Amino acid sequence: MPQPSDVHVNALLSAVSVAFLQDQSKFIADIVFPRVQVAKQSDHYATYPRGDFLRSSMRRRAPGAAAAEATYVVSKDQYYCDVWALAKPIDEQETANQDDSYDARRDTTEFLTLNELITREVEWGAAFFTTGKWTGSSTATDLVGGTDFTQWNDVTSDPVGDLAVQCEAVETTTGFWPTDLTVTRPVWRALRNHPDILSRISGGSTSGSPALVTRELVATLFEIERVNVAAGVRNTAQEGATDAFGYILGKHALLTYRPATAGRLVPSAGYTFVWNGYIGMEEGRRVLEHEQPVRHSDLIEIEATWGHKVVSAPLGVFFSGAVA
Repeated sequence: MPQPSDVHVNALLSAVSVAFLQDQSKFIADIVFPRVQVAKQSDHYATYPRGDFLRSSMRRRAPGAAAAEATYVVSKDQYYCDVWALAKPIDEQETANQDDSYDARRDTTEFLTLNELITREVEWGAAFFTTGKWTGSSTATDLVGGTDFTQWNDVTSDPVGDLAVQCEAVETTTGFWPTDLTVTRPVWRALRNHPDILSRISGGSTSGSPALVTRELVATLFEIERVNVAAGVRNTAQEGATDAFGYILGKHALLTYRPATAGRLVPSAGYTFVWNGYIGMEEGRRVLEHEQPVRHSDLIEIEATWGHKVVSAPLGVFFSGAVA
């Protein structure tokens, strides 16, 4: 009687494999603020004080008199794009012995690309999604859940009112109404299930089908353009240690203003500067392959360059610990 191993030899399936490649839509580092393509790794950009542009300086002019005069100050600030890189070797023995269903170069490129997305999200969070960065709130400081406002997972909280007050605070001191609310998955879960939001979206009805809560509807309710949900996950454990998985950006929320496109005399809460003047950089990243004759392998490398920068702190409000 033939055994299973006599009639079939296990091989890699060509249609199925298992790898935890997160969808790129979970990452928000490229969508919250405009990306500014720059030719140099560092340079200056002009800044204008909002006080000069929001002052009423016109005066009545008597016949024959000169017009009242006003002026504004032009200052400069600086950006800098760091260069990040990660590589993985592919041994010649591995590629020579691989089956048709296995593609070491493709898999390595996917592995490195995901790592770049995670790293960029972590750095975005360090630049924008933390305390001590923003001054646009009604208190000109960060708002702390449980102290400055009732955390939004509490049914007695008032997220609609909280956002309205802070939108007005930004507009009062800048002349611009915020456009974006960026939250993490736990915060979005609390918002989309909040009784006040459900009631407003369903028109107060408590019968019939449950309300379908979308980001677009909640954005309309908050009178802003977009609700961005960050859901990227990373493992913070070092290689060899016990895995420690979690959302990259915690349980916070960030209210900001961003223009449709970056340009002269255009304010924005923040920018991501991308150095595309670096040879081969398209959209701030490139994938390279290097021969390693001594190691009898090829080295696949991903290289990326960016500079996350708060350019107008009064155009942002940070809600620290938006949910418990």
